[in-house]
Amino acid sequence: QGVLEDMTDYLAVARKLLTGEGTLSSRGEEEYARMLAAQGEFSSPFSGKNEDYTLFRPRGHYTLSPALERYFRTMSFLGGVTFPLKGEDRAKRLRSAGTIALFCALLEDPGVRGTWKKLFDPFSLLVGASNDNSWYDYAPVVRDVLGGAFSLDDEERMEALRQALIRASRPPLILGSPAPRTGASQEEREDQALGFRLLGRRFTFDALVFHTLTAPATGTDDHPRNLPDPLDVLAVLGSPAALQETKAFEGFHRYAEHREALRKRWKNFSQDPLGNTIYSDVLRLYTTYFEPTEGGQFFAASPAWEYRKLVTAAASWAELKHDTVLYGEQSGAEMGDGGDVWYAPDFLFPEPRGYVEPAPRLFRGLGAAAARIGEFLEQAGDGGGEYAQKFATFAALMARLEALAEKEVTGAPLGAEEYRLIREFPAELSRELVLPEAQLMLYPPLTPEVQNLLRMALVVDVASDYLAGRALMVGVGAPRYLYVFVNDRWGGPRVTRGAMFSFYAFDRPLAEGRLTDEEWKKMVYEEDAAALDRLRPQWTRVPEK
Repeated sequence: QGVLEDMTDYLAVARKLLTGEGTLSSRGEEEYARMLAAQGEFSSPFSGKNEDYTLFRPRGHYTLSPALERYFRTMSFLGGVTFPLKGEDRAKRLRSAGTIALFCALLEDPGVRGTWKKLFDPFSLLVGASNDNSWYDYAPVVRDVLGGAFSLDDEERMEALRQALIRASRPPLILGSPAPRTGASQEEREDQALGFRLLGRRFTFDALVFHTLTAPATGTDDHPRNLPDPLDVLAVLGSPAALQETKAFEGFHRYAEHREALRKRWKNFSQDPLGNTIYSDVLRLYTTYFEPTEGGQFFAASPAWEYRKLVTAAASWAELKHDTVLYGEQSGAEMGDGGDVWYAPDFLFPEPRGYVEPAPRLFRGLGAAAARIGEFLEQAGDGGGEYAQKFATFAALMARLEALAEKEVTGAPLGAEEYRLIREFPAELSRELVLPEAQLMLYPPLTPEVQNLLRMALVVDVASDYLAGRALMVGVGAPRYLYVFVNDRWGGPRVTRGAMFSFYAFDRPLAEGRLTDEEWKKMVYEEDAAALDRLRPQWTRVPEK
């Protein structure tokens, strides 16, 4: 009876979250209300353990419409609730085993399994393998132990199934839920997390870095490290500047040891089956970008250039975390007073000679990642729709930048056509490439809604400190101008100007809620600039003389 109640309530809550329809039991209503409120930490009636309900607050791109908000809450529920196989409550353990058996039985139906796989499988390629055990892990065990028919009331068989499931389980690589108690051991945390999730969250290497470089693996009870730093990831991925900055963290027990072990593992991660994802492809782009800048330009020899690359990579990584937050476990005129009118003779202004950052391997990697996503969308059905074409267009643009950067590195001549391409390139990154077709239909005029979409500021939470009740936020603000002295064979000595990312990292009390893009954009574009500036990491600032 308890298994059927758990299953019925679970599916009813999921339906209500997604559609707003259906009736719920009193337990389901209470759980549904907690998810809508998205505040505090409570014991889940399904997992039987404390869960962080602030994670149910829609964030990232999922605040753009009520339908996306409902989708966010539903996927947070289906991807976050564990049916645990271990714990002190024997009845709960047996109910979890029965619930897992029922889910596996339901997914034996080809139609049901086909629908589930459409939700589950794409994220294995896009983001990463499931961090939790799923139908793939447990279905063979259920078939072997229970066969084609079974009784949920047979406690002896349910216990045999539970033991078999435990033996077949793989421990989660990343522990994201609140610990069962203060000072809980790694084994206790793993025992609590061991179980089944219908659409589990995904393993990513940067989350593994955060997991390894925080308590309890790093630090001590007397000197714990409960929140990571974006520099942790960027140092492991190969940034010399980040590696230098993380020396300040080596006072934490085993920090340096674990950081170096992670750096070694990352070098071989492309050979690991877990690394065969588009998400990992993007992380590898940062590693490529952190390699010495080619071309022999003066600016590349400056230590400040490595920090400029670090800011760019950190901001790009914040965008990556933002886009995967749901799936991974972040002008004048003058007037005269009379006299003869004088007209200047025709005069050709000098042709602006721009410059592309000399990083051909970076642009090649960006193009390859975009092409891979486009191919994935085409294979998903209906030819991939408008976004398959947008990614194909972006890949072609990256190929053009790669060719220009390659010429700069090798010293090949750049002529008027190449400089024209550089000059006009910003126009290629047009609204048509960035916005969905539905929004493009709003022209003219450019509505406030579309203007807001085109503003690049975004924010995401990437780690939680449940002991202190705070979350690590990373964000991108308005772009900044960068002036770089360039002296190449074809363009000559000149100062070039271009836009670069701004990057923010700060912790925020969970009691104040996890920030949404709308709240962050208001801070970036409307509120006090000095208060916003205090949220920038120290290493992003120009040293004071």
